[in-house]
Amino acid sequence: MTFAEIARTCLQTIPYSDVKGLQCEYHEGVLVLRGHVSTYYHKQLAQEAVRDIDGVDSVVNVVKVVGANNSPAARRPR
Repeated sequence: MTFAEIARTCLQTIPYSDVKGLQCEYHEGVLVLRGHVSTYYHKQLAQEAVRDIDGVDSVVNVVKVVGANNSPAARRPR
């Protein structure tokens, strides 16, 4: 099993479908998380789920938080 496959297996333990759908890439000790989630909490959960994999020296989390509604009004501060 590759490091990317191990990371995807770890993400499958998170009970949020957007986290389960993230992509994982591994190269020379660096694991990169890519994709979109609805909250910063989900982004953090994904990173925490993979950070202790033996052989992974660092995690680069480039996951984008798009929210449940990606309209400009939804992104406006309240």
